[in-house]
Amino acid sequence: MSTGWPRPSCHLAGDDLLWLFLPDGAGDQLVVLDTSGGGTEVGRRPLQTAEGSATFVLDANRQHVGLHIAVGPETCLSYRWTTGDRRLVAGQILNGCLADTNASGSFYLSMPHGSGWIAIRDGADDSVRIERRYDDIPEFGDSDDYRMYETGAVVSDDWVMVGVATDQGDAEQHLLLSTRTLRPQTVMDYGIDMPQNSILSAGGHGRWMTHDARLGVVRLWQLREPHTDEVEGQLGLW
Repeated sequence: MSTGWPRPSCHLAGDDLLWLFLPDGAGDQLVVLDTSGGGTEVGRRPLQTAEGSATFVLDANRQHVGLHIAVGPETCLSYRWTTGDRRLVAGQILNGCLADTNASGSFYLSMPHGSGWIAIRDGADDSVRIERRYDDIPEFGDSDDYRMYETGAVVSDDWVMVGVATDQGDAEQHLLLSTRTLRPQTVMDYGIDMPQNSILSAGGHGRWMTHDARLGVVRLWQLREPHTDEVEGQLGLW
């Protein structure tokens, strides 16, 4: 197993299953251990990547575990795994680059990783519900310095949060996008600057987190203001 970068990743689920991503030059692996049974191995699967960098994404209802693997700046691979009777049952390869899922697992947010597309995709069959080129987002896509990073969060069934940078600095702005149209509803005003890739999932239900690695600070936010989710094109009628 590789001992350099990237390092192995892990996730301890609420059912006492420990999920391990093991990067390896001969082929990455997913391993699931039962911590209630003294670390007994309950499943192992080879993955179609080599020495990737992985992130785990868990449904709030704990029915599925998502795995997003980035391999270099242009390639990614995402999976959705299920377990039953303390064993690894099945894995579904996703077409999108998994960033976060809603609480029920009915859809997920797919962020660009070389593709240029941001999308809401169905959790059951991986079909596209709505997608948009990230450089087509109004007021941001026309900037020469516009960049969208891969971190994002599903705030609720109606809203997702994504980060963009519009200059050469280290700060980013966070956009609240409708899950129905992927149009920006508002730019979040925190009163403080946010560094790049600072968005973290908080399980939906109107919440998300931000983190600042330099300051070692994690903040939990709650969406309080009403938002209308205007119909695309409606603003041009008034």
